Amino acid sequence: MTTRTPILFVHYGDNWIRGSETTLIHLLATLDTQQFEPIVWSNCQPLLDHLTQCGITTYQDPFSVLGVIGSNKFNPLNTMKLVARAITLIQRHHIELIHVNSGAPCQWMSIAARLCHCPLLLQLHGDYPLRERFLMGFHLADNIVCVSDAISQAMQSEGLTLHQLSVVHNGVCLPSSSLETSLKTQLSIPRQAFTFITIGSLIARKGVDRLLKALYLLKKNGEKPHLVIIGDGPERITLKNLSETLGLSEQVHWLGEKANAAIWLKSDADAFVSGAYQEAFGLVIAEAMMAELPVIAPRTGGIPEFVSHNQNGLLYHNSGVFSLVQAMQTLMLNPTLSHKLKQTAYVDANENLTIQCNTQTLQAHYLALMKRDQPAPQWRVMLRPLLYFFRRKELLS
Repeated sequence: MTTRTPILFVHYGDNWIRGSETTLIHLLATLDTQQFEPIVWSNCQPLLDHLTQCGITTYQDPFSVLGVIGSNKFNPLNTMKLVARAITLIQRHHIELIHVNSGAPCQWMSIAARLCHCPLLLQLHGDYPLRERFLMGFHLADNIVCVSDAISQAMQSEGLTLHQLSVVHNGVCLPSSSLETSLKTQLSIPRQAFTFITIGSLIARKGVDRLLKALYLLKKNGEKPHLVIIGDGPERITLKNLSETLGLSEQVHWLGEKANAAIWLKSDADAFVSGAYQEAFGLVIAEAMMAELPVIAPRTGGIPEFVSHNQNGLLYHNSGVFSLVQAMQTLMLNPTLSHKLKQTAYVDANENLTIQCNTQTLQAHYLALMKRDQPAPQWRVMLRPLLYFFRRKELLS
């Protein structure tokens, strides 16, 4: 019988399942378990509950990041406790590789990995400011995998070599089930009414306010599309008040948080639209493409790396609202273009953005990292972000 390679997956998250949690769930669901044995350590109880039900060994502890986040963020002793806990898990399960699925745990895992002579892969799902890249010790990782080229740019400029930094786009999959009753029927939307759908947390950077303003301008122009919003968050009341102020109550449908939000993409909405001001990758955009919906998205972050304007979607300028309005009008008035975009998007997503493709690429990284006969980055490399900062200030002055 072939011995499986134990991998410790470490994830920092809030008390919910969102993008980075979903990608980890999908990765572990498609991991070659004849070759790899996953063990998961996290502070995110909903994630651990899900994985435990799947038969995966899990551990839960409160996480704090020294100088950054958590109730013990000014307590270095707590960081040392996390290092000690990490070493215990590594030794208990004879871990041969560590996969850190978000930046925060790299702070203590990079120390534990060195003390245990265990290679560490850091997967980044978002952009981190220089201060956090330094305090979390990103440059001490043996391999950094970014979900888009856009979020790798800062670290490229700080001197990371090609063997240490790579880009692997996220993979997505859709649930096999469908809504028993169509979206438009459930929400009493007329069948002929053009309906946009968006999914995401109701936080400022997701730009739902921009979508509402675009809808208002379309209404002033005599067009009355509907907008279905799936998600919840701290901006919910503010956004609902804005919707009412703009006179959009009959056109906007607030569905709140949905456990299986992607299932709504497979119903009878006419297009997906994102209002995001910032987006490292755009997981739900990729899901919409796989659901064969035409997509409208901002030209920002990692989105243009898989959405090509007028080929498999429409991109708008990430400033103001008029470019977004034009894109929405274009889809509403041009069913031929809409049909072409959604067909191409479906093909592209199934060729390049599947979970299987993502998992196979990451597994190849695991094998290469364990075979690599190269010393871990030296301690002094963690100073690179600071050196880059001072060098840039000197050039600007």
